[in-house]
Amino acid sequence: MKRADSTKYDAVVRRLGIRLRRIRQAQSETLQGVAKKAGFKSHGSIFLLERGKSMSLSGYLAMASALEVKLSDLLRELKC
Repeated sequence: MKRADSTKYDAVVRRLGIRLRRIRQAQSETLQGVAKKAGFKSHGSIFLLERGKSMSLSGYLAMASALEVKLSDLLRELKC
C-alpha cells in the first residue's frame, strides 16, 4: 500500500470509529455492553475501534452489528 493510500485509509478508520462511538453513546450503551454483544472478551477492543486504532474489519463489523447498524450504510454516510 502506498503512503497516500495508507493515510487515506487511516482517516476513514478514524472517522468510522468516531461515528460508531457517537451511535453507541446515543443509544446509551456502555463499552462493556457493546463488547459483550459483539462477542469480545473485554471492552478494550471497542475502545481501540472507536479511536481508529484497530485495522480489524471484522471488529468494525461486529461492533456495528452489536449496535444494530449496517457497516455499509455507515461507510456510505461517510462517503467512503
